[in-house]
Amino acid sequence: MNQGAIAGAVGAVLLLVMLGIILSASGDVVDSIQDTQTDDSYAQNISLDTLSGMNDFSEQQGTIWLVTAVGVIIAVLVGAFAYVKTR
Repeated sequence: MNQGAIAGAVGAVLLLVMLGIILSASGDVVDSIQDTQTDDSYAQNISLDTLSGMNDFSEQQGTIWLVTAVGVIIAVLVGAFAYVKTR
């Protein structure tokens, strides 16, 4: 097996987990800040747009995980094929 491919897979998984944690925590922060803002103010509109964008990005997490998993599988298969081919 190609150890570089496995190390890359571990890094990708850790990155996605950290991204999920960051989105969750920052969403809570923006939501609590929004509660202190004046209704229909410029600041509240910005925080609403921020929450909307974060929500849209969070909804795509499944697709991101799928693409990452397919990339890892392909990398492992190519690494295994290259390993067998050199033997």
